[in-house]
Amino acid sequence: MVVEQAEKLGFLADTAIAMGMVLAPVLNMGVNLWFIILLLGKKEITVAKWLTAFNFLVLVLQIIYFLN
Repeated sequence: MVVEQAEKLGFLADTAIAMGMVLAPVLNMGVNLWFIILLLGKKEITVAKWLTAFNFLVLVLQIIYFLN
């Protein structure tokens, strides 16, 4: 019984990691695209500048990771 539960949790953890590896760059690109659209439209971005810069840095690192 305990072994079966551990196997199920292991499968869920593997699934969550795989989904995160695929979905994180897509969502990050969407957020960065949204920021660019706001900047081009001269709208105010109400998110902290350090968070915007960090999000862009993470996107660059994700692109480098997936291209290698």
